[in-house]
Amino acid sequence: IGGFFIVPSKYSFLWVILLTPIISFIITATSVFLNLVNLSIYSLAFNIVVVMFLYILKFRERNHYNPELVVVQHFSPEQNLYSQQNYKTRFDVSAWIEFTLPFMGEWTVSQGHNGEHTHREDWRHAWDFEIFDDEGHNFINTGFEPKDYYCYGKPVLAPADGLVQEIQDGIPDNPIGEMNLGNNWGNTIVIKHSENLYTKLSHLKIGSIKVYKGTYVKRGEIIAYAGNSGRSVVPHLHFQVQSDPFIGSKTKDYPVANYLVKTGGNSELKIFDRPAKGQTISNAVKNDSLFKAFNFVPGQQISFEVSHNGAKPEKVEWGVKSDMYNNTFLECNGTESKAYFRNNGNLFYFTGFSGDKKSLLYYFYLGAYKVLLGCYHHLELKDTFPLTSLRNGLMVFLQDFVAPFYMFMHADFRLKYFKLEDDLSTSRIEFHSDAQLIIAAKALESYSFEITVSGGRIELFKVMCSDLELSAKEVKS
Repeated sequence: IGGFFIVPSKYSFLWVILLTPIISFIITATSVFLNLVNLSIYSLAFNIVVVMFLYILKFRERNHYNPELVVVQHFSPEQNLYSQQNYKTRFDVSAWIEFTLPFMGEWTVSQGHNGEHTHREDWRHAWDFEIFDDEGHNFINTGFEPKDYYCYGKPVLAPADGLVQEIQDGIPDNPIGEMNLGNNWGNTIVIKHSENLYTKLSHLKIGSIKVYKGTYVKRGEIIAYAGNSGRSVVPHLHFQVQSDPFIGSKTKDYPVANYLVKTGGNSELKIFDRPAKGQTISNAVKNDSLFKAFNFVPGQQISFEVSHNGAKPEKVEWGVKSDMYNNTFLECNGTESKAYFRNNGNLFYFTGFSGDKKSLLYYFYLGAYKVLLGCYHHLELKDTFPLTSLRNGLMVFLQDFVAPFYMFMHADFRLKYFKLEDDLSTSRIEFHSDAQLIIAAKALESYSFEITVSGGRIELFKVMCSDLELSAKEVKS
């Protein structure tokens, strides 16, 4: 309970203090009966208390982190703590299904959560989206007709795989400036993604819905077109997440998995976040060459020629595998090191590493920790590693003693796209990344990486640190 089944924290230690007297009481009580048959107590009291306590914790409806159960068992209290903290930092643990934006191209949030118009009280967790030009206008011509608006008639996409639960159609588009309060949501689609998790898309164009109730839709599939029906003064798309299957249900606070925010001439990647009013946002557009280079498929073999500090190249081979829980990973054939990863089609990222921290696979885990599979000049990605990912043993050892109470160290990742050459005949992309172990704003350990992707392959992977310069080129197996 202090750190194995429970993530180490002040709460886990507090429960150890509270439960120890109970164990002592059970030992005393049961030993009286067991002595009658000449049996020793052994671990009976321990098992009774621990199993009952863990069982009771699973019925909690709130305060799930005080104390927090270990989700993935690393058989080390320190690794359980660092890995679970890292996972909560990187991802939204409540978002078990990843939603993408329900449109193509760049749209602007005209009303966000807790909006000033209609997103209030039980319906506050919703978004309205429109399209604006560079001068801040959302229409052309006079703007007196729905078709004058940029977003009118644009495709609406399924935000995730699911079953069409409810459809409302046949409501005419409003003249500009008017509203249909009798049919508040207008033409609408409700999609079921899992139990108690639905999305709703409203104010759709009359007669534009392309699916039927009971249709199974895939993420990114065109299901309708934006309109101006219902309580809509000008064409826009209303999007919300909800727990119930009905049109008009209360909204649920739930993030968008990953999207780009336009900032000047550049873009910023948001992970499990909530778009804010005024932001111009879009889904990432996949680059075929990058996607192919990082699309590791179980059964695939990958070979590199690796040169250490200018020495004669040696061959290193990796295999792509999956375990019984459908976790995919790269495995070094020579060192048996493993780097676990995920690829959702737009984003490649590692989730864990085990094995030799002098292997090429370890450096690749650090250097390609998170890669957006699209071409965005000067885009910068940031992330964090579990502390056990880097090798400064002494300082991490000291951190272990106080980690349940205070973290004075952190391990950071940063990646930036530099050179993009993208045309119909070839695609060559270069990005630089670095990994640092930091204490009091000072880097104790630092690695720099360069990765070049060309023709759907990792053309070059370079590692630079204080005592190493490594260069690897992917070759045909």
